[in-house]
Amino acid sequence: MPCALATGAAELPEAAAGARIAAIQADPKPYAVEIMHEAGFDDGQWACLESLWIGESDWRWDATNPSSGAYGIPQSLPA
Repeated sequence: MPCALATGAAELPEAAAGARIAAIQADPKPYAVEIMHEAGFDDGQWACLESLWIGESDWRWDATNPSSGAYGIPQSLPA
């Protein structure tokens, strides 16, 4: 199954895409597992990733670090 974030929402009508994005934002962990598997990692890596992202953002998709500009669940730095 293709990544829900990469393909699912973009191929849906606007209202359905919005609903799918809202569902991902409400519970991002299942989608993170899906992406982790697509990247070639197995379930043995999940505990490490989950712990890291709890520390970075507590799984809040809208988390922002005002001092660095890092954002999102993994606290990515802007380009």
